[in-house]
Amino acid sequence: MRMPGHDHRVDAPRTIVLVDDLRSFLDGRNAEVARTSTAGVELLNRYRDGHLDELWLDHDLGGDDTIWPMVEILEQAAFEKHPFDIGVINVHSANPVGAAKIAQVLRHWGYRVHVASGSTDVGYLDGPTVRLTESNDRAGRPSRSDGGMSVHSILGRPIVEMTS
Repeated sequence: MRMPGHDHRVDAPRTIVLVDDLRSFLDGRNAEVARTSTAGVELLNRYRDGHLDELWLDHDLGGDDTIWPMVEILEQAAFEKHPFDIGVINVHSANPVGAAKIAQVLRHWGYRVHVASGSTDVGYLDGPTVRLTESNDRAGRPSRSDGGMSVHSILGRPIVEMTS
């Protein structure tokens, strides 16, 4: 018997993606993490024909990078009548104007959006984070270690981090 408000896939692991240049989940929940919009787009496209339970978006991703390339992909998919299957999009940006704009655009296209500015779910972790990044091989050509991803753990739980 299903309980109201509970996911019917009780034994299925939740699929969670966090796009933030600096912060991580403080409770160590299993998540795939993208630190740039480019990495976020790559990660989002993996879920094009699948289900994503939670998508967490930060507006400002360092330097001139923002979340807008991802928002545009979500918007385009909905415009083409094939929106991404996402349970909820949590906008956790500390930029209130940016968070409001993201929420407005995505709600317009029918996505379920929760503005979670100031959320205690995400924050800055103490201690070093191991990341594998793009580098050059001996011939000077770009190469990626582990497909551009790094795997590390927070509180004993694995985190996959996109670093493109």
